[in-house]
Amino acid sequence: LRSTWFTIGTLSLDTPGKPLTYGSTMTLTGYSRGIPRVTLDSRAYGGQWKPLAVLTSRNGKVTATVSPKVTTDYRISSGIVRSAVVRLSVAPSVRLSASTDHTSVSGTVRPFLSGAPVQVQRQGTNGAWTTVAQAPSASDGSFQAVLNLVPGAYRARIVPGNGFAPGVSPVLTVVPA
Repeated sequence: LRSTWFTIGTLSLDTPGKPLTYGSTMTLTGYSRGIPRVTLDSRAYGGQWKPLAVLTSRNGKVTATVSPKVTTDYRISSGIVRSAVVRLSVAPSVRLSASTDHTSVSGTVRPFLSGAPVQVQRQGTNGAWTTVAQAPSASDGSFQAVLNLVPGAYRARIVPGNGFAPGVSPVLTVVPA
């Protein structure tokens, strides 16, 4: 083109690698080249797009620290120009501990998710996880499951839906007494 009545610019936002644990923060990164003022827009699960922050480009790179409460879509925009949408999944925070007599496990789920059962899983020799018990969570997010703990690896898992990714506790290793 033999014209100077246009400029070429790019907007992009990097896709997050893994779900974010509820209550944590993550830094989103992206690029803005040739576009003067960019805004980070967000859309919470089931919601509408809203401007979240004005971003400053440093050598074409833009960053923003976010702490969503549910799975949220993000994009960067300038006027009618928008980047592709990236989704940051949020997983509930799940904790698991064993009783001292090895007859039960207990833990917590944050945030409290009404009606979402907690699965207690044991890892088999082939590496696959099998549900060995289920427990409802109380209104404060606590849960307890009665089971005979044998040596091995255990975890708690919750699949709540409603804007959350599956939540999984760190692995609990039970050793022989």
